[in-house]
Amino acid sequence: MNLRHRVLGALCAITLATVTLLNAGAAQANSSANDSSSPPPNSSASVSSGASTTGAPVSSAISSPALTNALSLDPYNGHAPVVNVSAESVDPTLDAYIAQVAYGPNPNDPASVPQVIEPIAPDGVSLRLFPYPFKAMLAIESDADHMTLRKFNIVHEFLNTKAETPLGRGLGLDVSDSFFMYNGSNIPAVIDYQGQTLHDEMTFFKGTSHQLNDGAIILHYIKAGWIDTFHSVGDFSRVNQHTTVFKRSQTAYAMAYLERHGVHITIFTDHGNQSNVGNFGAYGIDAFEDYQQGDNPSSPYYVTDLLHHEGVRFVWPDLFSDRYSYPTMIFPIPLRDGRTMWGFWRFTGTLRIDRGHRLWRYDWTDLWNPSLLAQELTPARLNELVQTHGFTVIATHLEGNADKNPLSTSAVEALTRLAHMQDRGQILVARTSRLLQYNLVRQYLSYQTWVHSGTTFINVLSVNDPVDGAFVPTWQQMRGITFNVRSPGHTVLMIRGLRLPRNLRYVSAHTVGVKWYPPDTKNYAVWSTAELALQQSQRQADAGGTMNVLGLVRSDWWLGSLAILVIVFGTVWGLTRRRSRRKSRKGRR
Repeated sequence: MNLRHRVLGALCAITLATVTLLNAGAAQANSSANDSSSPPPNSSASVSSGASTTGAPVSSAISSPALTNALSLDPYNGHAPVVNVSAESVDPTLDAYIAQVAYGPNPNDPASVPQVIEPIAPDGVSLRLFPYPFKAMLAIESDADHMTLRKFNIVHEFLNTKAETPLGRGLGLDVSDSFFMYNGSNIPAVIDYQGQTLHDEMTFFKGTSHQLNDGAIILHYIKAGWIDTFHSVGDFSRVNQHTTVFKRSQTAYAMAYLERHGVHITIFTDHGNQSNVGNFGAYGIDAFEDYQQGDNPSSPYYVTDLLHHEGVRFVWPDLFSDRYSYPTMIFPIPLRDGRTMWGFWRFTGTLRIDRGHRLWRYDWTDLWNPSLLAQELTPARLNELVQTHGFTVIATHLEGNADKNPLSTSAVEALTRLAHMQDRGQILVARTSRLLQYNLVRQYLSYQTWVHSGTTFINVLSVNDPVDGAFVPTWQQMRGITFNVRSPGHTVLMIRGLRLPRNLRYVSAHTVGVKWYPPDTKNYAVWSTAELALQQSQRQADAGGTMNVLGLVRSDWWLGSLAILVIVFGTVWGLTRRRSRRKSRKGRR
């Protein structure tokens, strides 16, 4: 065998070994991404989640020891304020005892109740109203009327980040917004200080077409957590309220588009005048609301089946309220298509009596203009919320004014005061989807408690949701759930026998629970579709780098293998050809 054949054989062997190793790595990576095997119960492993969801309670199909994977894989690994963390001790005997008593006959079935061996009722265990140390919970629910990208960015840089903004230093609050899919309005209005009209409103699609308007940016904000609510399906308000350009097919296209992008919105809020016939939930309450046809299966404007499939579970159906503090925000609403959906309250203003010449008339003083936000967040109202240990959802239109600065000085001061109350552990400010899910899970949580060998056990069984059905919660759905206990260091919190992962365990002197969501003050603002595309391209380039060849092999292993083989054989051929030419020149000499 000559040198050429030896070199060629060696390079072929190296090539095949390289391809084998790379493909094995690719297979391992794919297996890791889809693996359903679980880390040990005390593992602090957490895996980032790609698709964005906004809090619908989803039934989980879980098996007993493999319960770990479904419940411990969590996209968050943060911290909660004012806390002394003391991890529970690892005791193999305790683990064996848990495996014996806590899983239940059928962990997949929320109605399957484990039978505890020699149960002793623990003393001093109770479910807290709110995550420790908070005494109340508040969400700011903003409707998308007159929203422009400029105003949205200014408002949310101030509310959600810690950056320096035109409104002052950011507050770092968890506040989300709503959005329109379409714009079918013909109402003349100036919506921004440079003369923009309603035609320039921030919407997913352009007009009532399927052409993207701000859709890429809105998707970005949904996945970042700055948007979590449908404000109807679109802005369809018309000058003549007896006409409409709304169609069921528009909703069908929009929901399918969001589903293709892995986005599920859980909240729907009513918008506009009687031209918005896709609204639902308040039909029959009074004559005005009878225009609502969204839940009528006999109507061409029927859409609740499409919205429910998309993930909508909560609706504000245009019910005004002057109550500020609630023990629960949610209530069931029977719909005309046979479904039931969770309704929720919003503080919208105050009830007034108009004294006419002969008649007195009840009417509303709406406070949901951003210029009146300070009246919704007065010290008296916030203190009432703390003292009554209540929930509240504030209705407003954060981007509703056409001023250069979307929020007034009084609104900025009121929001800053609210942030200080959160910093002091009084009011937890949460985006609406998180508040409503926490409210639901806490209100209908079913759990067992018992004592064994000096250790208190709290075993969560299910969330007995009377609207969407009972389900076994995940740790993600349990965010913020907290118990008062006498000895946190000797307390084990579980979901059907699976211990709470240490990285999610939150302990104070007399409480144990699941950590609330970690603060996210990153500035997600983008000012144009081109800027967003540039950022995404840059992130992809940074993530790729020198790993592009490996990425190629992992995504299309055969193409990567072929490329490597071509490169190797090309190199070998070039070297051997050069050697042949040298020998030929020597022979001629």
